[in-house]
Amino acid sequence: MVLVGHVKDKTAILVDNMADTCGTLSFTRSYTPLKVLGNGSFGTVWFCDWHGTLPPNTPLSPMQCGAGARLDWAGKRLVAVKHMKKKWEGGWDECQKLKELEARKGCPLTGGLVSSIFFQIVSGLDHTHANGYFHRDMKPENVLVTTTGLFDYTTLSPVAPPNAPSEKFVVAIIKLADFGLARETKNKPLYTEYVSTKWYRAPAVLLLSRDYSNPVDMWALGTIMAELVNLRPLFPGSDQVDQVNRICEILGNPSNEYGLDCSHAPIGGGPWPRGPNGAGRRL
Repeated sequence: MVLVGHVKDKTAILVDNMADTCGTLSFTRSYTPLKVLGNGSFGTVWFCDWHGTLPPNTPLSPMQCGAGARLDWAGKRLVAVKHMKKKWEGGWDECQKLKELEARKGCPLTGGLVSSIFFQIVSGLDHTHANGYFHRDMKPENVLVTTTGLFDYTTLSPVAPPNAPSEKFVVAIIKLADFGLARETKNKPLYTEYVSTKWYRAPAVLLLSRDYSNPVDMWALGTIMAELVNLRPLFPGSDQVDQVNRICEILGNPSNEYGLDCSHAPIGGGPWPRGPNGAGRRL
């Protein structure tokens, strides 16, 4: 993301020069703002057509190539540009000190925040299911997050000492979004075979079953929470067959021989006689 000054006319082409963080390279910063993506405490993020130079081998946006390409964005270089609400006298070095610019890649979320997010998503799904609907398209993009300050979370690590200090992290308000594929649970199947994004799709749907219900949301919830903890997708399959293979690699093959857990309840979801037939048709 590029940080720049205030935009007065969103139709104008803005041109400026900027040096990289080491001060050894300068390049032209020229772009046309297309629309506002969002406002924050420090500035506004604009969706822009970039006319200046970009690093070598910079890939095109998925919106400009592949099956999801849009004709109105052909020939454009789409970037997000953040226009700061105040002038930073220290330049780029001072901007880098902003909390929101600190890279989180590889830095896990605190256990208390993960628990809070889990509780809120489960509460939303419980409300949805209790009112006779299921979402059918649960994925991280449909979990909206608003942060409202900081909180001292009690550490939840099983290896932490009893007197472990609390962990300060953001407070997150969670909302479930995009109910465009939602259906009433009392509706008579058969439902559409293709629902939800592949990585979060339940095995029944992957195997083209059209008789499914609320449990597909719970499967997706599990994959979302695993991704939240591990900071990477749990089952990033390249297609439906690869998706099934990845699930079996981690969870094992479906079986009735897993035994009982500590509560003497069967481990696993139990017999699924339609599964082998569905797998045979799909594979």
